[in-house]
Amino acid sequence: MISLSVKPVDGKAQAYGKTVDELQSDIVITENSISGRLHNVNDYTGFNPSQTEEQSGHFLALDVAADKGAEVTFELVGGTKGAFSLTPDDMQVICRIRDKDSQSVKITSDYKEEHTEKVYSLKELILE
Repeated sequence: MISLSVKPVDGKAQAYGKTVDELQSDIVITENSISGRLHNVNDYTGFNPSQTEEQSGHFLALDVAADKGAEVTFELVGGTKGAFSLTPDDMQVICRIRDKDSQSVKITSDYKEEHTEKVYSLKELILE
């Protein structure tokens, strides 16, 4: 079975000009859900420089790890971007959470003939 794991980004890490501690705290990831606090952030110009309406709100920062050579896809289900591929040198994802009750995180990993998929509910997040 191929390996696929997700964890919160370290709080002291920089994410598009803000520390992760400014975005979130107490993030816990279980087998099928993500809980913790997402802080209300304004003027997050590094997140989406060309769209000011995307620069305020609640942001979740995740680190994804998979087997070397695996093709990894990330999707914020109910988001605006759709699924996108992660590259081995950038497995960190920052996503804007608009509606924790209708959105979820879906990550897939494909390697040779194996496929792994994980879906995480966001209902337990607290949006401050």
